[in-house]
Amino acid sequence: MMNHSAKHDQEKRWAIVTGASSGIGLAFARKLSLRGHSVLAVARRRERLEALPKETGRDRGHAEPLVADLLTEQGLACVIQRIASLNNIALLINNAGIATRGNFLSAPLEGAIKASRLNIDAVVRLTHEVLRVMIPKGHGAVINVASVVAFQPSPHFAVYKAFVLSFTKAVAEEVKNTGVRVMALCPGAARTEMEMFSHNEGLLGKLRSLTVTRPPSMRPTNGVKS
Repeated sequence: MMNHSAKHDQEKRWAIVTGASSGIGLAFARKLSLRGHSVLAVARRRERLEALPKETGRDRGHAEPLVADLLTEQGLACVIQRIASLNNIALLINNAGIATRGNFLSAPLEGAIKASRLNIDAVVRLTHEVLRVMIPKGHGAVINVASVVAFQPSPHFAVYKAFVLSFTKAVAEEVKNTGVRVMALCPGAARTEMEMFSHNEGLLGKLRSLTVTRPPSMRPTNGVKS
């Protein structure tokens, strides 16, 4: 017999947002909740996620915080397990990401591996998981957050978002007759918590919109947006 919590989950329209504790992800989570979606807000920082339901309230949708580090297998498995328990998934927004700076050869290899794990592996696996739910139902959407730099390689900034753009285009073509939509969002210069932009040796370090002084609330501890 289905318990009350499971039945309630099936009646909701779920939107899953990764990197939901700041920047673009936080903006998505807030707006979707206010529009009536139940938002599964995924990020590493517990205190910020727990503040989200208080901000959005319960008048329309609501936000369910899920603390998970998508750089780890455990964190990714936690999100996939929660997705599998949801019945009515309307939207996935793959927003969590990490940026690297400096020359590829001289920068620590571990940084490039982490960027690949979060910007590529997590996007592929979460997209695959939700499509398995959406396609049999004939509705739903996936938004993969890439970047304008996905269109043009930039020195001193190894662009993993180029994969996100190409991957998204390919999958969108594959599912075009299923009722499910897959798209890439390619924002331009935006002030986020990725402070390495201001230290970039190439073109990105010269963009004022990325390098202006940030208020204390937006000052990062590292380059991960989640």
